Amino acid sequence: MDSPKVARLREAIVSYARFHPDASDTANGILGWWLPATGFDDATLLLHDVLAELVSAGVLRATSLPDASLLYSVAPVDE
Repeated sequence: MDSPKVARLREAIVSYARFHPDASDTANGILGWWLPATGFDDATLLLHDVLAELVSAGVLRATSLPDASLLYSVAPVDE
């Protein structure tokens, strides 16, 4: 079962993705831009696991960049 922090983090990312379907960013960018300014001060510890979960669920997709970091973007919705 998810902790309340994990659930809130997941919902914040999914909500941002829903309203910004063309968004893409690295984990650091997601932390700085996608998440509300307050309430996610310790999200760094949980972020990578939540992002991996959302990629597995098909909500986000991850693309490797030349520096080996990952660029996360909103996965296209099947029509």
